[in-house]
Amino acid sequence: MPINRDLCRLMTEEHIRAFDTLEAQFCRIEQALPQLWSRKETKDLVARLAKLKEQIERPRYYVGFLGRSQVGKSSTLNSILKAPVATGGAGAPMTSTVTRIFRINPGNGSGHQVVLKFMTPEQFRQRRGKLCRYLDLNPQEPDDVILAMLDKLLKQEHDDSHSDSRTTSAKTEDRRYLARLLRSYRKYSHFLSDPPRTERGEYDKRKDYTNHPKDQDSWPYLLLSEVEIGYQTEAISPKIELIDLPGLGARLFSDDLLTQTFLPRLDGALVFQSSEQVAAKEAYDLLEKLSERFRRMDGRVWMVFTRFDGLSKDHLGSAPDAVNILDNIAKTLADNGVPHEQVLFVGTEFHRKLLEGNGQVRKPDLVKAVLNLDCDDKGQAILPVGFKRHPVLCEAFAEVIRDGGIDNLRKIIGDRLAALVEVEVREAVETDLRSLKADLRRLVRSAEESSRLNSGGFRRAVHWRVKLQTTQQQVERDREVIEVPTKEVIKRLQDEFCTDLFPENFKVPRGKLRTTHQEYATVLTESAALVYKTDLVPRVYDWITERLRQSHATLGDVALNGHSNPLKAWEDLKDKDLDSLNWLGPVLTFDQPLLFPPEDDIHLNDRQYREVVLKKVECLCHRAALKILERVKCHLEDLQSSLTLMQTAENRVDNAAPAVFQEILSQLA
Repeated sequence: MPINRDLCRLMTEEHIRAFDTLEAQFCRIEQALPQLWSRKETKDLVARLAKLKEQIERPRYYVGFLGRSQVGKSSTLNSILKAPVATGGAGAPMTSTVTRIFRINPGNGSGHQVVLKFMTPEQFRQRRGKLCRYLDLNPQEPDDVILAMLDKLLKQEHDDSHSDSRTTSAKTEDRRYLARLLRSYRKYSHFLSDPPRTERGEYDKRKDYTNHPKDQDSWPYLLLSEVEIGYQTEAISPKIELIDLPGLGARLFSDDLLTQTFLPRLDGALVFQSSEQVAAKEAYDLLEKLSERFRRMDGRVWMVFTRFDGLSKDHLGSAPDAVNILDNIAKTLADNGVPHEQVLFVGTEFHRKLLEGNGQVRKPDLVKAVLNLDCDDKGQAILPVGFKRHPVLCEAFAEVIRDGGIDNLRKIIGDRLAALVEVEVREAVETDLRSLKADLRRLVRSAEESSRLNSGGFRRAVHWRVKLQTTQQQVERDREVIEVPTKEVIKRLQDEFCTDLFPENFKVPRGKLRTTHQEYATVLTESAALVYKTDLVPRVYDWITERLRQSHATLGDVALNGHSNPLKAWEDLKDKDLDSLNWLGPVLTFDQPLLFPPEDDIHLNDRQYREVVLKKVECLCHRAALKILERVKCHLEDLQSSLTLMQTAENRVDNAAPAVFQEILSQLA
């Protein structure tokens, strides 16, 4: 189905038209090419198309509000919205429920709105099954049998806890949760349906929907999958929806499942972490999952460190060279690829005391009492000397001193985050559209070429695929294919540097070494580009071309990717790569990474500088060689994939007119 423009509020008309054009080709294939439509490869593309449609029609960007209990997430959210909107809190017995918070424009007279969405039978079955497997129970057993086993285990653990000082099992809480879940299902199974049952809730009872009373064995709201809270506020951008998730390493395994299930749907994330444990394992695990979800963290993931009004002298650093909390945070950011600009510090206690003071309490007194900082004669907080190693993080800390960091976080959620996420999401949609179009085009082309093959042609396709596979393995295995020319290039560039640019008797004043290096880097980059284009890249590509040319004499022709045979298809890829070396990217740039970072003093003498540059030439040439091998491997694998599509199509050929294929291919060009 084409995009529903009434639902599509986040994409441009160009995105909509591009999707509709692509979707129309799927419809054309379904109508005119039934054999191609019924193939698994086509069904896989249809599933990707449906996922992309859901993204384009999404009413708001989904931003995860991630963090386990007791890290200050709820109190921070309440401070941002200037009202108690959060449904959890320290120690609250949370259910495994997604809480979605979004903006309703103030003044419409309807007040805050709550919508309850229950699980479908399939969602319940999956949650039950995963919990059973985690607890070493057979999910095929009836509920009564599983409940009896759970009750027995829980009773035994309870008795043991009274006779032994050892702590209870790490799985105790999950056993209790599963028992309550099964009893809730037994009593309220009629709440589950497909499509899922939804009903209006009451804002004042929102905690009842997401918290499970410990004194009740069953609770209807334990069967909820989502709780939507439409909140009348201007503090949240109308373009984003905060998805409250427990994170990883939470109290319950079911909460881990909830987070892992929803992570692939997120467009961005605010990851909450307590300043008391900035390098906690669960934070690293969560950031690793987010890095798998997004190509990069820029514009996607923000880290919010809470309780910055509870820092001790050890956190602040007692001496200039002592490790302080900003050093530890900087390491966490570096380990996980999060930019310093996407870090926020929060001190809700300091923010609350400022509000309570109502101008009657001197801020310098609060700074000293709550933030453990001294102030100068003008009442300005004096930052620890060691903090100055991290200027961007210092700016974030200045927001804590100003008002607990709440206003800055409010601005992020109200505007900036939505704008950054929008850029990244739209770029990802465009990338997915291009990828889908290319994959569908290859599939249609293989079907068109298969329609012209006889049994001999299909056999030749198999032989060619094996030959390409063998050639790929030879390139990866035969070190002389890439290593010999790479060593020659290294020697050539090093000799050029030593002879023409920096001979032994040449001296550069230390103060001019940085400027001189920029000139050297330009010359080396140009020289490397010329050598790669005229020598290194052609030698590798020609080695492959020669082997495929020899095979063509015996294997013959089989149409591939619009060419008469695989040799021609390979030569087309080779010519395009040799025409421009942009695909080599930064490996050609001898000043990336910078030899002299701007903030560092130059400590190298002439001899040391010479050795560093020679080593840099060697490293970058090896990186270029790896990039060339990676490029060649991708080309050979793509050709093999196209031939594989033809092989699997031998018994699924559409005898449609050539014009049908060509019309679809022209739309996918």
